[in-house]
Amino acid sequence: MPHAITMPPVPNEPLNIYGLHDAGGEHLFEEADVHGWVVFNEFIGMDAADRSGVDYSAWSERGYGVIVKLQLGFNPEGTLPAVDNHLKFARRCGRFVKVSRGCRHWVIGNEFNNWAARPGADARVRISLLKDVKDPAQVQAVLRALPERFDALHPDGTATNLATVGEAVHPDRYVACFRQCREAIRQADPDALVITGAVTPWNTHTRYAGNENGDWITYFSDILNRLGPQGCDGIALHAFTVTDDPADVTADAWIPDRSPRRRSGFRAYRDFMRGIPYHMRQLPAYIVEADQFQSWSPRQNGWVQAVFREINGWNEGPGHQQIRCAALFRWAASPGGRWQLSASEAALADTAAALNQHYAWDPQKAPLLNPEQPDASASLSPGSVVRTIGDINLRAVPGFVGSPPDAIVTKLPSGQQCLIVDGPEQVDRLIWWRVTVTVSDHTRVDGWLAQAGVDAQPFIARVSGAPDLAAPFDPVPIPDTDTMAPGTYFLVQRPTELRRTPGTRAKEADDLLGTVPVGTPGIVQEGPLYVEDSIWWRVRAAWPEGGDSTGWLREETDRNQRNLQVIAVPGTPALPEPRFAVGDTVWVWRNALLRRLPGISSQAVDDIVMQLAPGMSLTVEGGPRMEDRLVWWQVATPAAVEPVLRGWVSDMTSTGYDLLQDSAPDLPGRDRQALQPGDNIWVIAASPMRRTPGLDGDAGYDVLGEVPRNTLCTVLGHPQGLGGVPWWLLAVATDEQDRMWGWVAQTAPDGTPQMGTNPLPAVSPPVPRRAPSARERRTFANGDRVMNIQSDVLRIRRTPGHVGKPDSDIIGRAPSRSTLLVHGGPEIRDNLRWWRTDMVIPPSNQPSGWVAEGSQSGLRLLAYDFLADHIDIATPFPGRFPMSQGWGTNPQFYSRFTYGGVPMRGHNGLDFALPVGTPLLATDAGRITRTDFGVGGFGKFVLMEHDWGESVYAHMSEFSVSVGQTVGRGATLGLSGNTGASTGPHLHFGIRILPYRRPDGWGGFCNPAQFMSQDIFRNRPVAMEPSPPGVESDSNVLP
Repeated sequence: MPHAITMPPVPNEPLNIYGLHDAGGEHLFEEADVHGWVVFNEFIGMDAADRSGVDYSAWSERGYGVIVKLQLGFNPEGTLPAVDNHLKFARRCGRFVKVSRGCRHWVIGNEFNNWAARPGADARVRISLLKDVKDPAQVQAVLRALPERFDALHPDGTATNLATVGEAVHPDRYVACFRQCREAIRQADPDALVITGAVTPWNTHTRYAGNENGDWITYFSDILNRLGPQGCDGIALHAFTVTDDPADVTADAWIPDRSPRRRSGFRAYRDFMRGIPYHMRQLPAYIVEADQFQSWSPRQNGWVQAVFREINGWNEGPGHQQIRCAALFRWAASPGGRWQLSASEAALADTAAALNQHYAWDPQKAPLLNPEQPDASASLSPGSVVRTIGDINLRAVPGFVGSPPDAIVTKLPSGQQCLIVDGPEQVDRLIWWRVTVTVSDHTRVDGWLAQAGVDAQPFIARVSGAPDLAAPFDPVPIPDTDTMAPGTYFLVQRPTELRRTPGTRAKEADDLLGTVPVGTPGIVQEGPLYVEDSIWWRVRAAWPEGGDSTGWLREETDRNQRNLQVIAVPGTPALPEPRFAVGDTVWVWRNALLRRLPGISSQAVDDIVMQLAPGMSLTVEGGPRMEDRLVWWQVATPAAVEPVLRGWVSDMTSTGYDLLQDSAPDLPGRDRQALQPGDNIWVIAASPMRRTPGLDGDAGYDVLGEVPRNTLCTVLGHPQGLGGVPWWLLAVATDEQDRMWGWVAQTAPDGTPQMGTNPLPAVSPPVPRRAPSARERRTFANGDRVMNIQSDVLRIRRTPGHVGKPDSDIIGRAPSRSTLLVHGGPEIRDNLRWWRTDMVIPPSNQPSGWVAEGSQSGLRLLAYDFLADHIDIATPFPGRFPMSQGWGTNPQFYSRFTYGGVPMRGHNGLDFALPVGTPLLATDAGRITRTDFGVGGFGKFVLMEHDWGESVYAHMSEFSVSVGQTVGRGATLGLSGNTGASTGPHLHFGIRILPYRRPDGWGGFCNPAQFMSQDIFRNRPVAMEPSPPGVESDSNVLP
């Protein structure tokens, strides 16, 4: 009988499912108060003399889950070695794990069913464009982007020619290598979790007896069945979409003409999950790569939120094996930058929104197992047609124990035919299938059926042929509809929802397959059905990006507008009947983007000319054109208002809402507005002018320029309210040549006017403020101008502190390099120092509020604005040496030591593994204030004072400078060494930025990495035991 086994978390393993591939985005987790996952990729080779490892404790000790993918090398070495070298690679894995710290999750290999990951498969030989490419990372990036990586989505026959390219990693070969690696790793760390590598979805390159068509799920299942439940400790997966459309994340689109049926979108991960043998479903699953096949979208379209919502939905499903992590690929830059998440502001905003949902996997959720018996559901699958044996209940969810009476959707009579659309699920010791069926009122419904009872007596039986979905009941009369019939070809006239079943009410979310865009061709297969006062047809429609789907479309909208246009023969997408003509005047009904070129996909960020306001009139100058299944018109703004803007606008949204009409819209409150289009208005405070209203756009492109104080402008359209602030579309009405159109806020959030009917009187320029001396700069004061010196936005809060605060406490954001005026504070909250500020550069409607001087992790956020441009830290040594300990690492070790009587939060500098005698260089010009010896800690060290703060260099062997000496940038301070309580030859380097506070848990130091060239960190880190800073006392004053 099936039974349940819960999946407890590994000690210190996070429960949140959010992950990032590569380090660098941890601030996103910290800002959302989320403990997530970081995935690393290590190419470790198999050199017997290589004893190197990596210290990951900087992440694990801060509560992050660390997953490391162990691979042999880049193409043509292969992700795993040839069979003869399995043992060498396994021993190297064991040595690497033994030396490394801070990781327990080790993944063996990556996408090894793909020919390009095989040992000896040289891509430079097979692919001509790679012939002269020397950088292996560049080769890897090209291979990742090849369409043949997902050959099942667009088969061209090449997969059948790949059997002899390199050494194919058949299941037996992978299992043999994995077992040796796991044994070596377990000897190095008995508590390690060794996880199977991810299989490439939609890839048929690796074929063998019993899997002649290279099915990736069969390959995946064959590996797991050979390993067995005691043979591995977890399962890694990859999940992708081909497009950036969030609908592709949740759609159950199927690869056409493929048996067995496989999904073609992100939900291919569900095929993998259901390919896991039942007796292995107690193991943790990790999605270690999740991304789009194309570049990250420049628009925040909700793709990331859809991914984590989808994984959370899976985890909440009854009896589902839990997915503990979904890692977005990737944070770090890669050749070509195609998947660099950190470079996409839209993707970062989407990720931040997803993190705020705090999705977590459930360690108490018990997947249902049946290790004693083979899978009784093997003969059925989605797409199978079954009939009921006897009367049987159709249920809203699988399971019957403790279910309420309303869980029964209806009772199906004996002999009723049903189409299986999902499953199987094991609940209450039964196997359940989700089916769709037509019930007595001729309405299509779906629900769950048990395959058999607890006594093993079958409830359903498989039948061959297409389902007779018109159930044996008297049909409801259907209105006359002689325009369409099965076999009719059509084009979609308006964006229309394609559904699994007819109707829209009381449906599960996955009933919606997607929105079919304008111009999509299709053919009617079945119907009509009259459901919810509408006529529905079962159709097969061809998606714009390729492939097709079968589902139900509604013939007309609620306003009796036709969704489907009958055509004589199938053909290429055609234009609907034009709504306008060249020379017509049209009006903007909803917020619409004026674009340089027609279309919304594959457009550059600078394609947007302006967001148009409702109520604006436009003149049609060209069109229509069909792009991205939308109808586009070339338009111009009114000639009476210069400058005249020209571009392209679609006449409706992708969801069917009108953007343009041939009459003016009746806008609520239009006649009561204080300002009307055509009025002149003064901008009385210097304000940024934007292409789109609001503050969320990319400032580098969205901000057109600054409207100077006391500038006369012309109102062009009705306002948009965002964040409680009215925004107006204005044209700068001056005689200068750089006239602009754009959006400007009418008032600040606190009600301060930004516009008026008259200019303000002239004011005297401010008197320059004297820069405070080094002794005076120990804290900020009212009237100080400070700058956000980090590369990210700085959150402005309603009250000081951040722990346990709701999202509503965040009332604004200060961009990187923006200047703020201090007028209150400091307040100490959550171990941070907070200041009340107003933003002054750039002029902004951001409200007055509280900002932190630094972060919990020791990142410096604020500095004096007159010092900010001078903080440029040079490398403190010649050449390149690996880092041996990062900032903030080993908090438990360092909590034994204090600065200013406060326990340290972690390592308060950067350590570099320098050989004894390496010259140490001043990272900036300054004065030597200490050359001393720290007993039981830093040994010989130099402390320097700079205009912006201090720097320290510890564990030296010799000094070349003396106290009071002034030295320039790059001057030699002495030689590196191994003095004091050093655990090996290295340099400890740290900086303080004025003002600083010694009792802050970091000794006043902050992370130097944010001010240094990133080239210094490109060498692979080496592991080294932490060195104590020393015990502070009256006789041993720490630097």
